[in-house]
Amino acid sequence: MKLPAPLAFLALTAAAIGFVGCATTPAEVNTEFDPQADFTGARTFAILPLPKEIPGADPGLAMRIGGTAEETIRTAMVAKGYTEVAKEDADIAVLLHGRLVPKTEVTEWGFTPYFGAYGWNRGYRGYYSGMYGGNSVTVDQYNEGTMIAEVYDVSSKSMIWVGWITGRANLEREGEQERVAIAIDRILAAYPARGAAPVGVEM
Repeated sequence: MKLPAPLAFLALTAAAIGFVGCATTPAEVNTEFDPQADFTGARTFAILPLPKEIPGADPGLAMRIGGTAEETIRTAMVAKGYTEVAKEDADIAVLLHGRLVPKTEVTEWGFTPYFGAYGWNRGYRGYYSGMYGGNSVTVDQYNEGTMIAEVYDVSSKSMIWVGWITGRANLEREGEQERVAIAIDRILAAYPARGAAPVGVEM
C-alpha cells in the first residue's frame, strides 16, 4: 500500500542533539501508544525516505548522517524480531523527525553580597569597608533538540506509537554519527519486540 507523501523520513536533526556528555541532566525517553492497535500482529517494517534538508540544521547534515540514521533504525528493528520489506508490503513504517529550537534561559540568583576587607588608613586606625552587593543574573542561550520516532500502521495509515527524547543540542560535527546512533537506539529500545504489547502512556 502506498504511504501518503507527508510521511517523509525527517530523522536527521537528531544528529545535532547532544544527549551524550553535554546535557546537565540525562535526557528521558517518553512514549505513547494507541491502545486499540494490534501490536502483536506486526511482523515486517519499512523505513521511510530520507529528506534532502532538515529545518534548522546546516545543509550538509542530512548527507553526513543519513546512512547512520537509517542503519541504526534497521539494526534496532531487526534485533526486535521484525523483518524489513518494501514499504508497500510492510505491516508498520518507521518515521523519525526532529527539530532544533533556540532557547534562552535566564536565572536570577538573588542578592549576592560582596564583602570588603580590613585595612589601615594614614591615621593608623583600622577600618572595615563593609558589605555591598546586587542582584546576580545569568543568561544562557542554546539550541534544544528533540528527536521523535513515530510508528505507523501501513494498512490504516494511522500512527500507533510515538517515542521522543529532548536535550541540549551539540552542534559539533565531531561525534555526530555516534550521537545520532545512540539517540535512535534509546528511543527504539522502548518499542515492543515482535509479538509483544507496548507499555507506557496510552494516546
